[in-house]
Amino acid sequence: MRLPIFLILFLSTRFAIAQQRVIALDTLPKSGEITLQKGWRWHDGDNRAWASPTLDDSHWDSIRPIRTLDMQRKPLAGNIGWLRLRISIDSSLVGKQLYFNVDQAGASELYLDGRLLRRFGSVSANASRQVDYSPTRFEWYPLTTKPGPHVLAVRWAYHKPAWYVPIDRVTNQSMFEVTLRPADTLMEQVALPKAQNFRSPLIVGVFLMLSAVQFLYYLYRRQRVNLYFGLTSLFFALARSNAIIRPFQTDLITASWLAFVSGLCYMLYCIYLCATFYVFLNKRLTWLFWALTAVVLFAFFVDHFTEQEIIPIILLMAGLGGLFIDLLVASVTALRTQQANARLVLIPLLTMVGVMVGMIIVTIILRDRNSVTMELIGNAATLIINLTIPLTLAVILARENAQTNRDLEARLKDVEKLSVEKETILKDQKATLEKEVAQRTATLNRSLQELRNTQTQLVQREKMASLGELTAGIAHEIQNPLNFVNNFAEVSGELIAELRQEQTRPDRDPTLEAELLTDIEQNVVKIGQHGGRAASIVRGMLEHARTSTGERQPTDINALADEYMRLSYHGLRAKDKRFNATLVTEFTPSLAPISVVSQDIGRVLLNLFNNAFYAVQEKAKTTPEGYKPTVTVSTRLVSTPPTEPSNRPEGAPSSARSTGPGPENGGPGNGHVEVRVNDNGNGIPQHLQRKIFQPFFTTKPTGEGTGLGLSLSFDIVTKGHGGSLSVDTKPGEYTTFILMLPA
Repeated sequence: MRLPIFLILFLSTRFAIAQQRVIALDTLPKSGEITLQKGWRWHDGDNRAWASPTLDDSHWDSIRPIRTLDMQRKPLAGNIGWLRLRISIDSSLVGKQLYFNVDQAGASELYLDGRLLRRFGSVSANASRQVDYSPTRFEWYPLTTKPGPHVLAVRWAYHKPAWYVPIDRVTNQSMFEVTLRPADTLMEQVALPKAQNFRSPLIVGVFLMLSAVQFLYYLYRRQRVNLYFGLTSLFFALARSNAIIRPFQTDLITASWLAFVSGLCYMLYCIYLCATFYVFLNKRLTWLFWALTAVVLFAFFVDHFTEQEIIPIILLMAGLGGLFIDLLVASVTALRTQQANARLVLIPLLTMVGVMVGMIIVTIILRDRNSVTMELIGNAATLIINLTIPLTLAVILARENAQTNRDLEARLKDVEKLSVEKETILKDQKATLEKEVAQRTATLNRSLQELRNTQTQLVQREKMASLGELTAGIAHEIQNPLNFVNNFAEVSGELIAELRQEQTRPDRDPTLEAELLTDIEQNVVKIGQHGGRAASIVRGMLEHARTSTGERQPTDINALADEYMRLSYHGLRAKDKRFNATLVTEFTPSLAPISVVSQDIGRVLLNLFNNAFYAVQEKAKTTPEGYKPTVTVSTRLVSTPPTEPSNRPEGAPSSARSTGPGPENGGPGNGHVEVRVNDNGNGIPQHLQRKIFQPFFTTKPTGEGTGLGLSLSFDIVTKGHGGSLSVDTKPGEYTTFILMLPA
């Protein structure tokens, strides 16, 4: 019976104490600031009446809002709730004019005795309507109050960010923290971050310049150590930039991303710093280095995007520690092997260890001193740790570059001495060479002139041979119309004699006389037609024999090809009466005239037809009677410009065919006219196909060809008309020459 009574009395006493618990604020600690950590009450939900100082909050849950969100002992049931704290301010503090600063995650409204003091963001139960606000360290607000008991009430809301937002900065933020400071110590607290904000831009600027210098060295020297050290300096500058931006950032999500990027750059800074030392010590980056690098980056991402805490920190410390130990071992090994600059590499590593040990000792000794002093000492130690190794490495590389410059200057002096000696030798050799060159130049000029004369003679011989073949063809061609003229003239004479005889008869027949006159008239017309044909052949012969003026004129390519095909055929038949071949023409009737030099293109066509008829003639001599020599000429309009011929003569420039006025050179640009000359002769062997357009190359027996026909034709088409000339052949079956001319 006594035990239940005792428990009832004990619980009643505890309830009364809890109900009346008040945090007394009567003195200032040595640090000069008061952080309201204990005595807070928490209740889920939202009711503005909970700001009233008379509200009974004894049944609310106890909470320490100064803890981070992930360290709250009891998980928060909802996204919005109220915090309450009862305080009693001594009169000695009221006279000092207190200021308060808030650090929080989410948004809040701060009430004092039911009166709204300040809004930090916009509180809402709806995540889309809430505006989070994280006050900076510069934001201190006056707390005007009277001595005695007071109630602080906080309407607070927090919504978990999206899954892709780094949560490390969010979860490490205090739920809600209120700090009080008197006015006389406020300037010291505000001056510290301002001093840090001045130091950070200076450090960032120095390291950016250092990275730029190293990148320039890398572009000049192409050494990996400069590239790695440049990246090291760049990543440190980027990591340090967060210290410039963060004090002015009030959005927690933005601050989370800034912290993530800054942390990632710092991890890369540590990794590339170790890699720089490895390269500087001529050590290969082993699998252990890459494994530790992977562990560090994996732990970093796990720490920022998951709610794991202990495991990522352990992995991160293990990875960075492993890299540092491995680097320390490599430095000691280099020192034992008496490698250059190994001692300078080891000194900053040992200095960093000494600073870390000293920082631990100072922290233990001054743990109860002023927090500002501790923060200054911590910042100085961190700065020394971060700057010792990069600056030492920069000094080492600067010394190496200076030594390299001195070596280059010494070599330059040696080169200058050698240059003076060589200059004297070269002057003597130059005089000797000039004499020899003058003699050889005179000899070469004579040989060149002889070669030009020979070439001119060969070209003239080819032209005369072409003219002879053309003349033979024309003589045979002109014989036909002359035979017709003679025959019709003889018949017409007989008809006239018969007409006169009829007129002398007494019984004249008018009908017969009319028929005789009609026949005479038709014969006269035929005589005129064939006489005109003979005259046109003579004109064509004169035009072909006349030296080309180079003037372009609209030319019917169908008529030109047909005329020269028949002239070539009859010219060959004039030499060999037994030769016969089938002539096939496949002309496009609607083909418009094209602007060409008709005499030059006529020579090209004549050469192609002569080769075609020669090929079928040679095959007919060695082929059974079933073989039918056939030469085909076809024309058509194509829209695709000619491609570079696969059988372009060896040594000829690929741009030779684009010097005429084609579409690409200011011509009409309406496509190309394609003329194909095909024969069913023996074809051209594979190993000779790229030589057929070379000057003086021929497959004909000695005395039957000069080897200039196709060469001249190629130059006329490509250089004179901006077209192309190529060949398609299959040994033993056919050969097709393809002539492309701009339309």
